[in-house]
Order: sequence, then C-alpha cells, then structure tokens
Amino acid sequence: MPFAFFGPRSVASMRPSSAERFRVCGKVASELEPGFDDLRKLPAEFQIEDASRFVPGVQGEAVRLAGILAHARAQAHPLFVNAGTRDGAVRIAVFRHQVEPLGLVVYARGGRPLPAAEGGPFRFVLPGYHDGAGDLRDLGWIEVANSPGPDNRATLAHRATLVIGQQAFDVEETWRDPRCTDTFVVPPPNG
Repeated sequence: MPFAFFGPRSVASMRPSSAERFRVCGKVASELEPGFDDLRKLPAEFQIEDASRFVPGVQGEAVRLAGILAHARAQAHPLFVNAGTRDGAVRIAVFRHQVEPLGLVVYARGGRPLPAAEGGPFRFVLPGYHDGAGDLRDLGWIEVANSPGPDNRATLAHRATLVIGQQAFDVEETWRDPRCTDTFVVPPPNG
C-alpha cells in the first residue's frame, strides 16, 4: 500500500505533512501518514460502511483502529493510544486494550472525503466513550506509546445545562440538581 513512510521518530512535531493525511507513529514498525485513498484500500474486515451503527449521529464510512495499527505493525505491548487534533487543541490518552478493537477513523461520506464541517478530513470516534475522547474531530495523529501523553479532554468535555421552564441554556454556574450532577435547575420565571 502506498502510505508515506517515516524514518526515526521526530520530537519536533506530531503533525502530518499535509492536511489530507494524519500521522500514525510511536511504537510501530513503520510510521505512516495514511490519506483517504490509503484507508479505502485497507482490507474489508476493517471497513465500516456506516459509522452511525456504532456511534449515533456520526455519518460516514470508517475504518477500524485495529486495521490501521495492524498496517503500521504496532508493537504488541505498549499500553496507550494517544491522539490529537491537527491544531493540537485537543489531545487524548486512552488504554490501548480498550480502544483498539472498537475505535473508528471516519474518513468518507458518500464515497468522498469527509468534509471539515463533519469533523473531517479524519474523525476519530470511540463508541461508548461519553467524554472528550469519544469524538475527536480533525484528527492529526495517533501514537502507540508505553505511557500516556498529554490529555486535556477533561477541561473540554464537561458542559452544564441550565433548565428554565422548557428551555435549556449553557451556563457556567447556578443551582445544582442533586438528582443529576450535570443539570442545573431554575424555576421558570413568573409572567
């Protein structure tokens, strides 16, 4: 397969060489920069026709993380998968044994590259994760590592909801509903 290969690991940057690719690096035999055409050529056993079967609301064709790591010949024993967006604003570190079999890289919609408006050109999704690791838009890199990399999802993932009557607004602080710690409740205004 005609992936772009890298030599020894560079500490300078995790970013791929172009916007049409993402980087696979770390504890792998061959560092890769797969693009749309490369992902389409991965074996059928790793292809997912409809990502929404696994992640509601995420439309498009995907490839399993296990297929990408198999193609890069990831070493068997590293414990972590670290990943980040192209601009470096979001970075996650997750246990490899939990995400390798279920992680998906969404790369296409209707046979064409995934548009940026839908998280493209590559969107890393983890079915079952309900925090910032569950949906990483504009994927820039995936690293197989012995230790967790920087992870800033906790500062980005939590949003509180304020319920006033039947309207909901995002807020920074107000009264907390003890039955649901993610919801704040204010009685509807009189009038």
